[in-house]
Amino acid sequence: MNELNEIIKDMKNIINSLKKILNEEHVILLHNDNYLDTLNKISDKKKELFKQFQCFQEQRIDIEKKYNFFAPYNSNKKLHFSWNEIIQECLFLKEINLKNQKILNEKFYINQNFLDILALHSKDVTYDENGNLEY
Repeated sequence: MNELNEIIKDMKNIINSLKKILNEEHVILLHNDNYLDTLNKISDKKKELFKQFQCFQEQRIDIEKKYNFFAPYNSNKKLHFSWNEIIQECLFLKEINLKNQKILNEKFYINQNFLDILALHSKDVTYDENGNLEY
């Protein structure tokens, strides 16, 4: 069980790192107009942390199968408590991630509308033989 406890502890550490990164991403999206480089770095960090988390998740599942002891670990209070913390933190991360996605979609929507308007104004204007406007 110590092995399972260590894996869950490592998973909690990754979740805490993800929490910091998602909060940083949220602040950048809200208060910064020049954010693409920073968001790319944050995205890379998130991908790496998710890979690590997935690796620990697979190890956890293997240990569960080996000992026939599965989440939510009701018979072990310490593991049960830790697992519930992981579940709660993951739900919180999901909420922050959805907020960030919404903000990002709004910014891209506004940028796309600006580009569409700009494209209309930069088209060549010509007239046909009757003097009517052509685009």
